[in-house]
Amino acid sequence: MIYCSHGIVENHCPKKYCHRNTLDREKLETYLKNKKEKYVTLREALDGKGDAFTIDDATYSSLEAAKLLRKHDHEVTIYVNPYYIENNVLYWFSILNYLLDTCLYPSLCLQGTDYSLASYREKNVFRKNLKQIVAAFPTEESIHVYLGAVFNTDLKNIDIPAHLQTFTESDILEIQKLGVDIQNHGWTHKQLNTSTPEEIDYEVLTGRVWLKNKFNIDPCYYAVPFGERYPPCDYDFSGVDCWFLLCDDLSYGSVDKRVYNRSNFKFEN
Repeated sequence: MIYCSHGIVENHCPKKYCHRNTLDREKLETYLKNKKEKYVTLREALDGKGDAFTIDDATYSSLEAAKLLRKHDHEVTIYVNPYYIENNVLYWFSILNYLLDTCLYPSLCLQGTDYSLASYREKNVFRKNLKQIVAAFPTEESIHVYLGAVFNTDLKNIDIPAHLQTFTESDILEIQKLGVDIQNHGWTHKQLNTSTPEEIDYEVLTGRVWLKNKFNIDPCYYAVPFGERYPPCDYDFSGVDCWFLLCDDLSYGSVDKRVYNRSNFKFEN
């Protein structure tokens, strides 16, 4: 099995949006220390020679998780979106999660509809609808502007937690030396469910070229952002040995030729 996480945090709190999809650092370290069978490389996992551990996104939360796995002699792969590293930009959903944790408004409006923020469940409804709205936005910058308008907040004045900050090119060099496998998560973290084959090609190939030109990394694996978009019909898989999903609605493991559905890591795994 190939597992996925989005990093680690100190003192993980399940209902904190800034901790969304992350693991508790201390708990993960204990687990890794005691795990008898080490995680193997993606290639070995695909060949049925063990389980692999992957981490998505170029945040410090992900970076620290990758370092922790290598500290305990586990193989690990991290999927990065070069756009955020190249431009020193925050992921829009990192900003959204921070704003949801700190928002004092009892409700907010999306496209003429008011959404209560009185409970965690209601915030989840709001978040889901906002994600659907911004899926059609053309750029990361336009999503940032929209978030500022919805929350009536100047994003230049917010203090995003360190673990949600985007890591740097120097950090890539550091984890390369540690033996972390670095692969392609696409140029941006764009939702691709309605994208054309040409738009998908741009995301995949631009991310790949950046890694090759900057670090002499030729990534052969691609993890689609948000984990749901299946490869287009007749996709030629140029430079992509395997396309990785992360979708709970599909069976885990190999689901098609060169398509693999990962499972979100849980400690009972």
